[in-house]
Amino acid sequence: CIHFSCFTASLRHQAEMVDQQNTNPKLELEAQSCFSEGRRFLKMKQYPTAIEHFKRALHIQQQYLLPNHRSIATTYNNLAHGYFAQGKYDECLPYYQKSLELERSSL
Repeated sequence: CIHFSCFTASLRHQAEMVDQQNTNPKLELEAQSCFSEGRRFLKMKQYPTAIEHFKRALHIQQQYLLPNHRSIATTYNNLAHGYFAQGKYDECLPYYQKSLELERSSL
């Protein structure tokens, strides 16, 4: 069946991508912590501090996740939101664009 072979090929590709990830529980935990703190400061409208945490989370995520991982897209989106909330539209636009680009590539 043609559909089954496509499905099997897709599963193989996904397994290969998982194998390529540099899994590191310590880095993952640190990135999640930075991301959570960023969200907390975003909710408290402390945007510069939120942005610092999101940038740190992004830096860590880029060390252990594949470049088009959805978590990275989410972090870019939150960075954009932090700049947007401050009225820094020129600074938020590249982050929104990168987030959208990654979301599209992960479909």
